[in-house]
Amino acid sequence: MIHHKPLSSANRKSRLLNQLKIIFLFLVILFLSIKGFYGMAIALVLLGYIINEVFFSDHIFYDVKQDYQYNLQAEYSENILLENNQIIWKKEYANKTLLVEVELCSTFSGYIFDPYIELKTPSDSQLQYFERGLKGGRYINISHINEGSEHESIEVIFHGCRPVNSKAILHGFNKPDLSEKNILVIAPHADDAEIAAFGVYSQNNSFIATITAGELEAEYYESITASKEQASQLKGKLRAWDSISIPLWGGIKADRVIQLGYFCLTLKTMQQKPDQDVQSITAGLDRPSYFRLYNQWELATDETGTASWNNLLADLQEIIKQIQPDVIITAHPEMDPHQDHYYASLAIQEACRKCQLSPDFFLYANHYNHTDIFPFGRTGSLHSLAPEFKPGYLSVSPVSCALDKQMQNNKLMALTMMHDLQIPVPFKKQLRKKLQYWFLGRHKYQMGYDEYFRKAVMRNELFYRVSTKQLNELFIAHQQTGE
Repeated sequence: MIHHKPLSSANRKSRLLNQLKIIFLFLVILFLSIKGFYGMAIALVLLGYIINEVFFSDHIFYDVKQDYQYNLQAEYSENILLENNQIIWKKEYANKTLLVEVELCSTFSGYIFDPYIELKTPSDSQLQYFERGLKGGRYINISHINEGSEHESIEVIFHGCRPVNSKAILHGFNKPDLSEKNILVIAPHADDAEIAAFGVYSQNNSFIATITAGELEAEYYESITASKEQASQLKGKLRAWDSISIPLWGGIKADRVIQLGYFCLTLKTMQQKPDQDVQSITAGLDRPSYFRLYNQWELATDETGTASWNNLLADLQEIIKQIQPDVIITAHPEMDPHQDHYYASLAIQEACRKCQLSPDFFLYANHYNHTDIFPFGRTGSLHSLAPEFKPGYLSVSPVSCALDKQMQNNKLMALTMMHDLQIPVPFKKQLRKKLQYWFLGRHKYQMGYDEYFRKAVMRNELFYRVSTKQLNELFIAHQQTGE
């Protein structure tokens, strides 16, 4: 379930325009029906439906003809030229996150089909996709095209888009060595750790803490249970099991994973009244211990702890003191609008402050603020910077971590094991994907119908690296704006 923050003016304008299109089409159909042109009216309904599903259903709630805006903390930036659509490679680029800032615009085909660029060397080829009809500053991720090679240049082939001019800026960011770090992944729900960071946590010394059981929206299980409450309890237990067992697929032992068992969409209420206890909205439960039955990691609140903000902070402090994490991976409080994601990150930030710990934070967004289809493009393409337009909020150093084909497949299999990603999606969504496949050539998902089987299995995982101080400032700025 995605709960978006209040829409920006651009988002409201986009939605209003779509509503006006629907009203206009309705009036035309009504006119044809009154005049007796029933066949034409039916044909227009079908044509309008197909056009809407193919071209206007991408859930992009911003003006695509504007620059992405970030306050990047690059170790170095240099002006380069895309001469003959090539980027000259330098040895100092090795083992860094590299983003090329360039101004792009769509060609005619880029208004119909998904525009993309191909990065090509003699031994490799990678794709990065953009929005249809784009115009403005974008970031091309070239971090991984030359890994392990000594090629002198990267060929950049544009499809459905073109550079406005040959000028570009290359931003370089040092990649932290994670091999000697203790990493704590904060997952608001089961599957968030896998979606955001399966590759990273699988290859490093990692621990995972899942905050909520994920017991809401249990309609799928009501046919095999006696009540809605039992269906919610069953779903929560299944997702609790997922949160403990599926990291085993990534090589994380069960004693390094913990399910805290708090209730979905209650974290905000808990934070507003930190001393008061809350109950599950749907499961008829008032104690997190119900969903901690698979944990091999004991906490002081296991037996008598209630669902309160103070108890959540106590749990996180206990975890922090045991792990002493150098890096904490958690949801971006500005870019990810899901309510539980925001308050899960706020909780870990407060717990670190109470423990007087100042780790690096790697921020992710599993639900993007301006569109829910980012990252754009097919499975296995490149994940670059997301659409964002508030540079003051985003003082960051991006970290791009490569996933080879075997790791992509392992991540894909981890997602297929998640019960919540296997619930059948509505027929309307399935039909939309088929129409977009037939008319636009968009690739079919390798597994299932859920969007995460596409957008979570990319050539890389990308995080927004900030210090503890910067994360504190991000929360303060967010709270002051009241968004």
